[in-house]
Amino acid sequence: MAASFATLHLLFLVWFLPATFSLSFFFFKAESISNVSCNEKDKQALLTLKRGLTDHGHVLSSCLGSNNLVGRIPYSMGALVNLQSLRIQNNGIYGYIPSSLKKCSNIWLIDMGDNHLSIIPLWIGELTNLTVLRLRSSEFKGYIPQQICQLSSLIVLDLANNSLSGSIPNCLKNISAMALPDFNIISFSSMSFIYSYMYGSYVENVQLVPKEKEMEYEENLILVRLIDLSSNNLSGSIPAEISDLSELRFLNLSRNHLMGKIPEKIGSLKELESVDLSQNHLSGKIPPSMSNLTFLGLLDLSYNDLSGRIPSSNQLQSFDAVRYIGNPQLCGDPLPKNCTIEEQSLNRSPIGSVEDDSKNSNFYIGMGVGFATGFWAICGALFFNRTWRHAYFRFADEIKDWIYVTTMIKMNLLEKLRVCLNK
Repeated sequence: MAASFATLHLLFLVWFLPATFSLSFFFFKAESISNVSCNEKDKQALLTLKRGLTDHGHVLSSCLGSNNLVGRIPYSMGALVNLQSLRIQNNGIYGYIPSSLKKCSNIWLIDMGDNHLSIIPLWIGELTNLTVLRLRSSEFKGYIPQQICQLSSLIVLDLANNSLSGSIPNCLKNISAMALPDFNIISFSSMSFIYSYMYGSYVENVQLVPKEKEMEYEENLILVRLIDLSSNNLSGSIPAEISDLSELRFLNLSRNHLMGKIPEKIGSLKELESVDLSQNHLSGKIPPSMSNLTFLGLLDLSYNDLSGRIPSSNQLQSFDAVRYIGNPQLCGDPLPKNCTIEEQSLNRSPIGSVEDDSKNSNFYIGMGVGFATGFWAICGALFFNRTWRHAYFRFADEIKDWIYVTTMIKMNLLEKLRVCLNK
């Protein structure tokens, strides 16, 4: 009976994947299937995949996600050239992502979250149809490759909770799906979220954390524009080019080592619903343009080195003070620290500075003119009047003699006093 069930299971895998171009919904009730045909390369790739994974729970499912599978991704996976969706999240998959996967040029969704993988491959940019890339919590190390910017159709970039280092690529503006308002109309019309087969249908879904809470997206995934690079070891500044992603809705760069200022034009991202830049080393003022973010439902700038007044807007003042704490030099509503006095001093400082500079310059000019006038008046009088000149030098000689005599008398007295004390 067990052998029969395994045979039926394998036959379904061979029929279903080439028909739908996706690894989806493998587990089903044992029923007879007849007249099954399949691509031989796909068949061999699936057999190799099954042999390469250890299925402890004996529940190899459609998307291969959350099945306690252990092993490496087999190189033969690249033979599934019609593959559209690969979901192996929440397993014990380890090692490198095989380069053969770049042959799957039709793939639009990759979910390898919650595994034990190594580095993000440079060839990732060759998957030009890739729309969703979820690699969170998979122990990735190294840098974020610049080649990710070649994924013009990308709407979800989730690399959170890894050990990625280096800087954020400054070419993210090349991701057209997040930069062009009408890109979804052009490119996503053929993207399928629902797969039908002889026993029912299966809807693609992805687990994302857009606003600090994990949510499941299905058909509405097409509306998401998300970049989540939180909880890594990223350094450097936030690239100003990120302000060109006009369609971006969720941005999370928290819990890194980012420095510098918040991009001045971040307020041009009018579609932003969530911004989390907390627990970094950002400095300077909060850009006034952030007051233009009218759809903002979550903002967290806590625990940075920001300073100055929080810009006034209906949105920015509506968040709790905990979203701004940890910035000692930050002031204004909703923080309890009032910055009116500081602002007055800042407003007065330019005028006061001009006045002080004017007074100082007049003083130094007057002092120079007075010194020159007095010097030449005295020297001229001594030079042209012999009687005054002789009187001046006699006076100088008398002063010199008086100083000399007085000094010697004092020194003799001190010497006598020292001799007396020694006796």
